Amino acid sequence: MATDEAVTLLLKTAGIPDVSDRSTREAAAQVIQTLGCLALAITQAGAVIRQGRCEIAEYCTLYSRRRKELLSEKAIQGGEDYRYTVYTTWEVSRQMIEEMSSEAGRDALELLQVFSFFHYEGIPEEIFYRAWCGLQMEERQSDWLLSHQLNMLLRQLIQEWDISPLRAAVSVLQSFSLVHRDQNHLISIHPLVHAWARDRLIASDEDLIWTQATSTIALSVPWTFQTADYRFRRYLVPQVDACQSFRKDGIFFLLQGIREDCLWMASSFALVYSDMGRLQEALQLRERVVEAYRRTLGDEHPNTISSIYHLALSYRPIGRYQEALQLLERSVEANKRTLGDEHRHTLLSIQSLALIYAEVGRPQEAIRLLERLVEANKRTLGDEHPDTLASRHDPAFTYTDSHVGGYQEALLLLKRVVEAEKKTLGDEHPDTLHSMYMLAFTYSNRDIGRYQEALPLFERVVEGRKKTRGDEHPDTLKAIRVLAVTYCHSDLRRYREALPLFERVVEARKKTLGDEHPDTLESIYALVFTYSEAGRRPEALQLLEQVIEAEKRTLGDEDSATVSSIALLTSLKEETFEQLPETDQRLQLPEPEISVGRSKNQKGASHSHLTRLWKKLVQQHRTKERRREDIE
Repeated sequence: MATDEAVTLLLKTAGIPDVSDRSTREAAAQVIQTLGCLALAITQAGAVIRQGRCEIAEYCTLYSRRRKELLSEKAIQGGEDYRYTVYTTWEVSRQMIEEMSSEAGRDALELLQVFSFFHYEGIPEEIFYRAWCGLQMEERQSDWLLSHQLNMLLRQLIQEWDISPLRAAVSVLQSFSLVHRDQNHLISIHPLVHAWARDRLIASDEDLIWTQATSTIALSVPWTFQTADYRFRRYLVPQVDACQSFRKDGIFFLLQGIREDCLWMASSFALVYSDMGRLQEALQLRERVVEAYRRTLGDEHPNTISSIYHLALSYRPIGRYQEALQLLERSVEANKRTLGDEHRHTLLSIQSLALIYAEVGRPQEAIRLLERLVEANKRTLGDEHPDTLASRHDPAFTYTDSHVGGYQEALLLLKRVVEAEKKTLGDEHPDTLHSMYMLAFTYSNRDIGRYQEALPLFERVVEGRKKTRGDEHPDTLKAIRVLAVTYCHSDLRRYREALPLFERVVEARKKTLGDEHPDTLESIYALVFTYSEAGRRPEALQLLEQVIEAEKRTLGDEDSATVSSIALLTSLKEETFEQLPETDQRLQLPEPEISVGRSKNQKGASHSHLTRLWKKLVQQHRTKERRREDIE
């Protein structure tokens, strides 16, 4: 049933005389959004409203408070009683499945219960295969975990995976219209069926089934990093959210009883969040995991060291470099002592430490570590191993950033790495896309200026990251932003194509990082300049005025960042009323690594003044952020 038809059905059933009134239909649409376009449920809601229990606008609030009661009352339409209530209808279906007395029927009922703690849309069949794979790992076969698994998985524990029992169980549920499976093998369950399946459970069963659902999802999280693994973890985000939201403390509800299993499950959820750019949620989970491991196992235990390493990885993308640096230095030393200099975990922690050194302005130390890392990876893994290839593009980044070795050397190395990673990892693997990004960035550097070669590479990176990481992942946003920068720098000066990209980045960064984060400010200033160059000066001025007001509230009128923003606004206002000369000069937007270069044509002093102000302003905000970290 279409939404418009569902709204009309609700209004007629509720006895509303004018079903065309706009405001009434809008209120009814909110009810339809809550119930879904399920005729029986809509009729049930209409009956409640008709009986004077509530107004249409009040139904959603009443429903959330008294869901079981409302959906257990008889619906009346045209004076004729419905034989069954909404819940009773599904109870009849459940009873019929139970009476099948078959393995497929028992599996179907077990699945239905577990689905009630998953998100109701887009449940991948693959979860169960991946969970079965997780159970094959010896360290995952604790007595507690085995006692909280689906019978369908336990029956196959010592044999090859067979998807037939899962498909048979889902087919049973489909035959009673309790679930739907699409051509991509994604299972969905109507929100009201989902609610009924959970509401019918008694409290003790709720704990058991939630634990089954949570452990199944955690077992399914792969700790491998092929392209398919990234995509699967992306599917898991709403499922992890659903399990986390059921308990106030999320996964840590289990911490008191089964500490070890709870901590690896929390780490798995953190990986899912981190992969998809949900950095704060990943950070919160990892901080608690580290704290628990330190308290129970000590600082030198491998689990503690591993959790410290992953916590450092969470600090880095949100700009908490000093904390990441301290943890990584500790992780490297601990891994060397306990595992040896060339153990894989030691080498991974060295690689991450080198990147932090580069980001905090210690390039020589970064280069020294990365060169040693490349040689160690070659000796222990071979030239074509993914970890060797990944370590090879990091020196290229450091050479470019510190002007050591020159851009031509970086280009040659990056081209080789991109081609090798395409062969071994595939075109859309995050490591391949990162190398491609660095190659495009090097092409687009102002000292090379090969923007036309950079553009198609950046465009492929953006599309690849959207598929594997999602539209709002920090890596995707970074690629979108740099693509916009390149549009502006290219000979075509494609400001109008750059504008929607900058606008998208600004909105996403405001939502995920906040209005005052340096990365948000950096994107806002780029958008201000692009509005200006695209001939949309009023919007540029309005946006900058909003930033200034926010800075006055949070930093004060006399703060250096506020003063610089005001100076920038003054310069833009002056240019608003002057005709800029038609020259080859172009807007010097920020380069990918926060540098503003000289224009090829040095005419136009006011333009150069604006870029200096922009650079000064961003630097002040970054310095302020680092001071804040030091205080914390």
